Amino acid sequence: MSPRRGMALISVLTMSSILLMMVISLYLSARGGLFSSISHQRRTQSLYTAEAGLADTMEALEAVQEVPGPEGRLRQLGLGERGQSGHRHGG
Repeated sequence: MSPRRGMALISVLTMSSILLMMVISLYLSARGGLFSSISHQRRTQSLYTAEAGLADTMEALEAVQEVPGPEGRLRQLGLGERGQSGHRHGG
């Protein structure tokens, strides 16, 4: 093999290695961004779910009123206003 062909082979292998490293780096960067985006979406969804649950709980607690019952004990009013679906009946 002539020295020129040897240098050309080394140059091609070096450039191929550099190109491969760049492609792998780009792939890993894109993959990391995807996982970061999915993680952010799940955290945001969890936050909104928790806030909705808290709002429902606060609404239910505000609807409950305690009044003296016939035996002198406290009884709660407002619980019968909600249907099984958790929504108030229209009226």
